[in-house]
Amino acid sequence: EVSLYGGTLVKPLFFDYPEDDKAYEYRNKVFMIGPAVLVVPVLEPGVMEVTTYLPNQNWFNLFTAKQILHFDPKAKEGKEVTFKAGFDYVNVLVKGGNILPFQEALKERVKRVTALDDLPLEVIVAPDEKGEARGNIIFDNEKAVNPIVSEEYTEINFEFSMKKKRINISTTGTYRINKKVETFSTLTILGAELMAHVRSVCIRSKSGKLISIPGVYHPVARKLVFHQKNGIYLGEILSIIFDDSCY
Repeated sequence: EVSLYGGTLVKPLFFDYPEDDKAYEYRNKVFMIGPAVLVVPVLEPGVMEVTTYLPNQNWFNLFTAKQILHFDPKAKEGKEVTFKAGFDYVNVLVKGGNILPFQEALKERVKRVTALDDLPLEVIVAPDEKGEARGNIIFDNEKAVNPIVSEEYTEINFEFSMKKKRINISTTGTYRINKKVETFSTLTILGAELMAHVRSVCIRSKSGKLISIPGVYHPVARKLVFHQKNGIYLGEILSIIFDDSCY
């Protein structure tokens, strides 16, 4: 997207919130990766805590899944939040309204980035205050000079609605890299207390096939997790419906 439309992949927080003076104050303390991820690094030696400013919307901890900040319709700005500063981790947050295809390299104990190609994705949904989220992922021929021009790419777009209890998926392009990273085995919904009763999802493919995946609600983290061992190719899916009656 950066190569097509311009901009920068890594950016200060105020780039996404140009009218928020507080976000500008933290321009040298935190940074965004893409539209969804906020990294809160430790910049001084020996500190036990690190503080950041979060604009007024839903924010979730990427690794614990806990909601750090709730959107407040009455507030004019966000809040400053303090985190523990660990020696072996970095505080990373996900902004509400985004869907994040994710792999945790440390958890999988991979030694090279290329090894992640052989692992399926986790799709993380972080709803905004309306219970909606969007996201995408692009697979392309990394050896091509311009895979967009040569049409050696596939873009997969996700659109989640808590009200409609579904994720719609649309695909542009037919390029395959034929690796497990094109599949997903885990779907995680953050801030899912309103969906705690859901016990399975129904995946509808382009071929008409229906696949049911069981889910578990975690009350402490307030997340809903669906997992199945064998990865499902993302480009083949039309929709994911949060309904126990798949058949």
